[in-house]
Amino acid sequence: MSGGNRITGHNLIYKQMDDFKTRLVEEQAQLEEKLNKLNAFNGSKKVKEIDPLQKDLLLIQAGAMYTYNECLKARLSRL
Repeated sequence: MSGGNRITGHNLIYKQMDDFKTRLVEEQAQLEEKLNKLNAFNGSKKVKEIDPLQKDLLLIQAGAMYTYNECLKARLSRL
């Protein structure tokens, strides 16, 4: 095995960090996309067609998703 193909402990840490950051970036992007869609629905006329309790729950869900998204963005900014 040539030295260029071998992963050293130092390189493994960087690879794991890159994999972690990639997963975190993907998670944040997917969450933001879902949050944008939920916010669009919550602001639409269609939301008036659903049960008032479901509407309230969707607003609570959007708030939780917003907080989660802000947390992920803060974590990413520190990597």
